[in-house]
Amino acid sequence: MRIVFDLQALQNESRSRGIGRYVRHFFEALSKRNDVELIALLNHALPETLEAARADAAQLVGDQNVCVWHGLQECAASQPHNKKRAQLNQVIYEDFLASLEFDVLLIGSMFDGYADDICRASRGVLLS
Repeated sequence: MRIVFDLQALQNESRSRGIGRYVRHFFEALSKRNDVELIALLNHALPETLEAARADAAQLVGDQNVCVWHGLQECAASQPHNKKRAQLNQVIYEDFLASLEFDVLLIGSMFDGYADDICRASRGVLLS
């Protein structure tokens, strides 16, 4: 089974809170399983934390299983002028996801993205 684990929650303020610890421990537990191919998904639009998150994920699943999608910056939903950019970002994210041909998508936090550049899918790509 091919599992893509969206680790953007390890790239924003959530990384140092409960949700970050939950995501990190869940990812680590899955990485120890022999019956799954685990892919880490990170966001290039969060450069301050990208390399640390990439290094942490690579230690668990190897460099070849860490994917970085190139999201747009300045997409926070809290800023009305970001609406068009946020919509475009969703399309980019979903297209990237579709290219990964996964069986299961795990999203670390469904609640991020209001005050930062975290992006979530909104279309039917997740049901394909």
